[in-house]
Amino acid sequence: MREITALYVVGTDAPEDIRFASPYDLFRRSDGMSTLLTACGEPPELLPDGGAPDYDKLAALCRALPLAPGHPLRRRILALLAEGFEWHDPRPDPAALWRHLTRFISPDAQENDLTLAALARRMGAAPDAPDRRVRLTLPDGYTFVRPDPYHAALCRRQEETGVALAPAERDLLFTQHVRETAEVCLAQARPLELIGPCGQLEQLARYLADARRLPVLVCALTDPEESDTPPAFPAGVRTALCLRGNASPAELTRKLTFCAARTPLLALDGVLLTVRCATDLGQLPLWRGILREFLETEENIRL
Repeated sequence: MREITALYVVGTDAPEDIRFASPYDLFRRSDGMSTLLTACGEPPELLPDGGAPDYDKLAALCRALPLAPGHPLRRRILALLAEGFEWHDPRPDPAALWRHLTRFISPDAQENDLTLAALARRMGAAPDAPDRRVRLTLPDGYTFVRPDPYHAALCRRQEETGVALAPAERDLLFTQHVRETAEVCLAQARPLELIGPCGQLEQLARYLADARRLPVLVCALTDPEESDTPPAFPAGVRTALCLRGNASPAELTRKLTFCAARTPLLALDGVLLTVRCATDLGQLPLWRGILREFLETEENIRL
């Protein structure tokens, strides 16, 4: 099992589309940044959406980092700087850090068009799977609804004319989209990867198998800890583990433990890390350390 086999971004942006034009762009979208800076006494204009220049915002972040030992955002930022940019000072001088980062992010750099995907590759993650797979993420709150051509067409016409769909109609339409995508994957001999809760993925996989529309299918589980029983997928379906980029170490450990109890861990298709900003990539060394410690502990167990 590779430690991270795929990287995808929550929302509409793809890793190749998220670009960094300024050193501060690395931190601008970080979850919890405004809360951390405010707690450290920084004024509103130095928050990510404030009106101050980017250099001044970076200086505010440099002042905040030494005040927050143990904070998860500090841990991710320092890991990003160390693994992505070879910066190892936990108390960065803002002028020195700005100069250092402009070696990688500036109009004169070799990589003046640095993207999240390029940064992920530098840190040892793959922003795309190597097998041309098609990837679909289940919408929030999705519940499996079996579609049929008549109701799927009716829901599409309603949507096209601006009529609001009921939750069940939206779910039916998404299931139809999964079926049609699976048909394309079958025709093009491409794997299909579905990302979502285990229970809904099981129903989708069984539906595709019953309809004889099952391509090479990978189901990436977002909630292995929510089920008391091992996943019951049709024969041939591969499973993967999906983790949030801003998850705490405790959450990562819990998901790994529950996943290992329900499916052969080293038979997983891989691990996906959901990333929406550069600082989420700081989870990569954390995840690798947790996985390594978990496997070493299991190897040393003597019955």
